[in-house]
Amino acid sequence: MRITTITVCLGVAVILLTPSVASSAEAHVSFCGKWRSQYTDSGIGEDVFTSASTYDRPAQYAYSSIYEVAPGTDPVIWGHTGLAENGCTPLVEVEVGKQYRFRMRTITRYDSSRYIFVQNDTAEDWTTGYPDGYVIYDFYFTPTRASVSYLVTVVAGKTWETNIAPIAGKIWDRQEDGAITIYSNTTILIRKSTAYSYAQYDSNNDWYRVWSGGNTTSVKKFVAGHEIGHAVGDRLADLHGSNYTSYQPTTLCSCDHIDTDTTTDGCQHCLQSREYIRAGESEGWAHYFSTVVFNNRSSQDGWFGYYKDINYAAPATDCTSPPCPIDVTDDKTWMEDQCSDGYADRGVEWDWLAFFWGLWTEDATNRYTMNQIALVWDEVHDVDTESNHNELWRWEDLVQAADNLYTGYKFEEFEEQGGNSGVDH
Repeated sequence: MRITTITVCLGVAVILLTPSVASSAEAHVSFCGKWRSQYTDSGIGEDVFTSASTYDRPAQYAYSSIYEVAPGTDPVIWGHTGLAENGCTPLVEVEVGKQYRFRMRTITRYDSSRYIFVQNDTAEDWTTGYPDGYVIYDFYFTPTRASVSYLVTVVAGKTWETNIAPIAGKIWDRQEDGAITIYSNTTILIRKSTAYSYAQYDSNNDWYRVWSGGNTTSVKKFVAGHEIGHAVGDRLADLHGSNYTSYQPTTLCSCDHIDTDTTTDGCQHCLQSREYIRAGESEGWAHYFSTVVFNNRSSQDGWFGYYKDINYAAPATDCTSPPCPIDVTDDKTWMEDQCSDGYADRGVEWDWLAFFWGLWTEDATNRYTMNQIALVWDEVHDVDTESNHNELWRWEDLVQAADNLYTGYKFEEFEEQGGNSGVDH
């Protein structure tokens, strides 16, 4: 069987394929989707999406279909499912002379109960736009030769949605290889933010809402990964912060180098600010999740592109032009080394990032999966009966929860990483 390769960029070029033989002869076609995207925080040492240039990335798990174009109705001949890890459909049998439509959506689908919607909507009114607020890309194709396998690559031109969609697909790819855990019955909706990025759970509709900044030219992939990480942490173990008002007003343990207005997001928390322990854990988890998306566990290092300025202790030079490359294997023990006394029930998200990463990577025998980490926090809900959510997830309660779940060296690894990263307070 002969192979014919065709590439088309939607919105840039139009290819018209017209029949040259009568219908009823058979051919085969496989469509491969790609998202044209660009990330300005790439190339800092991470393993995934390493180029900061514009790049056509496979539309992994993109929710897609192939229709036969027919009068009155367009029957589905393949689809209503996600593309494969390589962003392609299988080879599908078609008839020469008939017209077909390949439809690709800015939705990624892992299975029948796990979806991430990338929506073309900036409104904070979430009563509309679901599940229809996504972008559709249609490509029409007519096979002209029998006994041919057509390989058709469809590239969606660069927009904010095509910048976010590869990240959503990569998350399911990481789910498939066991790096990430996202429970069944999880729907995450992502919308563009013109101000700042954040995530929250919508209990009325049972979905997770994420806002992520950026524009049609590029986005910061680590920011998007961070906000999706909040949604995943919330789904796994109610792991989210609730109060960011306890930062320490000192040069190295606050966010005054970013913004002195305490009413803005810029000053509420940052990588080095000392917060309530719950806030530190929540933000550290989201950093960790984003790092897992873009770094391989098998690598000897891990890099996170932090998106705010960092005020380093002398003699190190401050980072004032984000992304700031963070070596997540480096245990800074920032709260212990840079902040004043008063560590109980307090935390620094930088330290918690190092803790989560260390648990996930360092000891090949006793290291934790993402799900095993989340189970400790879920167990705490049965251990800590305090109503003060600002102090929830105290270190001693986390240790007790880990001891309830794990034994021997596995449990000792939890305590050891707490000491290494300086979160054991």
